[in-house]
Amino acid sequence: MINKSNIKRFTQAVVLAVLVSIVSSTQAAVTLVSNLANGPSEQDSFYTGRSLYQSFSTGSEAATIQGFKFSFGYVGTPTTIGVSVYSDISGGVGSSLGSFTAVDPSSLGSWSSSVDFTGSLGVNANSSYWVVLSATGGFDGDGNYLWMEQNYVSITSDPVQTGITGWTLANSHWNGNHLDSAPGGFGEYAGDPIMVEITGAPVPEPSAACLLGLGLGALALVRRRSRA
Repeated sequence: MINKSNIKRFTQAVVLAVLVSIVSSTQAAVTLVSNLANGPSEQDSFYTGRSLYQSFSTGSEAATIQGFKFSFGYVGTPTTIGVSVYSDISGGVGSSLGSFTAVDPSSLGSWSSSVDFTGSLGVNANSSYWVVLSATGGFDGDGNYLWMEQNYVSITSDPVQTGITGWTLANSHWNGNHLDSAPGGFGEYAGDPIMVEITGAPVPEPSAACLLGLGLGALALVRRRSRA
């Protein structure tokens, strides 16, 4: 004779396993888009008053961005490096939405190092954003430019990208200050995107959310019957 108590325990275990699988699959970090596997064509510099801007677009699902990875060359010392995400307004740079912090700041002083920046920022589906590299340092107290305070990041002329379908990096980058309207104050380098990898977790699709709800409901029903 089949033991009803064992059936209930088995059903509970199956439901829990399904729930864990759903939650794990929808929250696991993946590469959203990357061109880091490409060879660098050259490098561009940024310092106080001169930032670097890379536009990117999301796919058909909303997501939570959890990190950026860049390929740095020389990094001036002392200096600070900032990585932020900005909104896009009609193809232009909008307002700051969030910042990301270097996992190992000491690695910024190394030549040709890949550096991870982590944080958390939700982004919408089918939308464009800008990742911005900024820095302090570059001038002395008298306003004289110090070349050794420049910070270099790799760019590539190779258009190949990997990642989730729909996520893309614009095939260009900009440098300067996006608020500077003077001629030459903010310029585009077409065909030379910054080398970057964006990682994160896609937001669960409605179908996954429904399965999660059904699983929770089934688990509650099993528990209710087991008490009867």
